[in-house]
Amino acid sequence: MNKTNVTVAGLGYVGLANAVLLARQHAVVAYDINPDRVALLAASQSPVQDHEISDFLANQPLRLSATTCPEQASGQDHEKALWDKAFSGLKI
Repeated sequence: MNKTNVTVAGLGYVGLANAVLLARQHAVVAYDINPDRVALLAASQSPVQDHEISDFLANQPLRLSATTCPEQASGQDHEKALWDKAFSGLKI
């Protein structure tokens, strides 16, 4: 299987679950505007109440990082252009 770099927007229930599952096989950067969620994830703690996600974060080898910086989350310049286009209408 080819390894892929993945960016997930949002560390709520849906985004976090996808990020954790994808990080088992791929390098994942999770982006969220909430620095508390990012800090929890950096400490291998779940920002949402979910036993299975907490277990994965504590016990599974994951290629997962998190950031509040959109530029860091988007990675390459061409990815940043797609990111900017996708989220240009958001008021943050």
